[in-house]
Amino acid sequence: MRNWGLKNLKVDLEKHTATVRFPGLGGSKHDKFGLVTMETLQQMAVVIRLYILHQPYNEAGDEFLDWDKATADRMFFICSAQMTMSEALWDTYIIKWPLDARVSLGNVGKSSFSFVTEFFLTDVPDKPVFRETAQAVAVNLFTRKSLPLPDWFQEKYSGKGVLGRSFIIRPIDKPGNTYVQNVKVSRRDSLIPLSVFT
Repeated sequence: MRNWGLKNLKVDLEKHTATVRFPGLGGSKHDKFGLVTMETLQQMAVVIRLYILHQPYNEAGDEFLDWDKATADRMFFICSAQMTMSEALWDTYIIKWPLDARVSLGNVGKSSFSFVTEFFLTDVPDKPVFRETAQAVAVNLFTRKSLPLPDWFQEKYSGKGVLGRSFIIRPIDKPGNTYVQNVKVSRRDSLIPLSVFT
């Protein structure tokens, strides 16, 4: 992450959002048409979110959403995510570096909460080119069973997210003519490269 040259980490404690500028999609993995891949977008969203959650934003060492305290006795995993991309993301004539990223608290439930991660062109700060809403579930460090969020976390953040409601992915009606493609997920696909943090 230090090699990314991230700049201007800013946290808005009233809106429960954090923003940072990052190099953008210039050096990303692209497909044969020169377009950024979905895998790259997902990895960038995760890495930006982790950076914002773990990087102290002031001299006192405070972390966004009190992440160090929230993860002291439990861990979180992403159980569902929804992504939206704008046409500008695929327009090869629009320069997409650097980009601004914003991570916001989505909604807080009893044992889960959601994040909203957005990327913006630097000259269009109100229209995201990428948006991911991800639901994180709290689990016990040893049993991996669901745990309720700490009481202090629920009291401090409940009802204060940008979504205003729970993040639920509705079932999709299966079309009549579909095809099966078997995919074997390797362990590498579930890990975040640690080299991005050095």
